[in-house]
Amino acid sequence: MQIKEVCEVCRLTRKAVEYYEKQGLITPETAENGYRIYSEKEVKALQEIAVLRSLGIGVADIADIMESKDKKAVLEKCRQQTKADLQVRASRLAGIERLIEDYAYVHIAASSRNQGDEEEELLSIKERLRNAFPGYYGLYLSIHFGRFLDQPAKTREQKEAYTHIVTFLDHLPELHFPAEIRGWLDPFDNMTPSEIEDMQSAVNVKLENIEDYLEDHKHEISEYLRFRQSEPFKQSPAYLFQQQLVQFQQAQGYYEVFIPNMVILSPSYREYTESLNKANEYFLQKFPGITSEPEK
Repeated sequence: MQIKEVCEVCRLTRKAVEYYEKQGLITPETAENGYRIYSEKEVKALQEIAVLRSLGIGVADIADIMESKDKKAVLEKCRQQTKADLQVRASRLAGIERLIEDYAYVHIAASSRNQGDEEEELLSIKERLRNAFPGYYGLYLSIHFGRFLDQPAKTREQKEAYTHIVTFLDHLPELHFPAEIRGWLDPFDNMTPSEIEDMQSAVNVKLENIEDYLEDHKHEISEYLRFRQSEPFKQSPAYLFQQQLVQFQQAQGYYEVFIPNMVILSPSYREYTESLNKANEYFLQKFPGITSEPEK
């Protein structure tokens, strides 16, 4: 079966089918003419994926479900997270309805709020950071680190690490985002969680297959690296902000405080940094002479 027919049978777009293939969820064969051939196994897998995605289950969890011999156990984890999300939403809805009835209630609600509220404990770390730091800095944190912070802080060590991170961020001097960077961040503010997850998952795919990715895109990467060495790029707002951000982070103890606590807070972030360090090492071997500052 070719992709056009698969799209009709599974009611998926071509981009979705190709994306799930890049994520390693399906592995169709390639015919001599270069066309993908999808077997009944791939079609059933895509139908399974479509159902799970319609339930709001993320790609990472879908991969676990499809690979697991105990699908119920993985689904139970998804159910518990969904129940926690619904509990938070129900609490928010009740609060909005209470304010509609009597807006003076806002003063009672304000006086009773504290960091240890049960509702606050149910929020994902990403949501708590967005609430703690509204504006472009919170949005930047959410985009850059959000994929590692989709769970609540559960252990004592995680809760302490979260407190250290919030204290660290709250005492940073103000960081001014250039208009061009704000323009780049604005569209992300309205992206759905699944759209952001898809974007971030694509980054993970490149890291997991870094050798193949660098080999397949060697020309484009070389051109991009040459562009980054050019004076026009070094005068651009994006480059200047990047340099400002690196200097800002180094001066404020970002690598001494923020990163170590992120590693404690998020096991997936720890795994990501390990993969990133390996990718940087291979990148420098493939493109010698390029100074590469590890992204964190």
